[in-house]
Parts: sequence; C-alpha cells; structure tokens
Amino acid sequence: MATMLLSKREIKYLLEMPAIIGAVEEAFKSWEQHRASMPPKAYLVVDKGDFRAMPAVIPDAVGIKWVYNLAFQMQVAMKS
Repeated sequence: MATMLLSKREIKYLLEMPAIIGAVEEAFKSWEQHRASMPPKAYLVVDKGDFRAMPAVIPDAVGIKWVYNLAFQMQVAMKS
C-alpha cells in the first residue's frame, strides 16, 4: 500500500463529520476489546525543539501522527 500525504484542504474535502464520528466510535470499541494498540509517544529531541511520533493500529488500519514541537525548546530556554 502506498503512503498518502494529505493537506488540510484535501482532508476537509474528503471527510464528512458523520463518518469521522463513526470511525472514532469504532476505534474506541476496538480499544475496549483489546483489538487496537497505541504505544507511548516516541520523542526525538533536536536543537530547536523535538519531534513526536504517535503510532496506532486498529483492525484494518495503521497510522502515525508526526509532530514538531518548538514549544519544548522554548520551555527549556525559560528554565535556563
């Protein structure tokens, strides 16, 4: 399966709120039935912040949220 990278605009065009609500409900059911997994975040600290990887798997799907956090560096600088 190919990796898809979608813009915010593409996501808004492709998704409808009732479908999103249904998918979230199914994800919580899968979690309750121990058929889903969401391990702890993984952090990668770099000079000006950190990256956070948040993987998850549910039946028939796997995904990851990848976030750059500049605020982390700002918090470190304020403590110094």
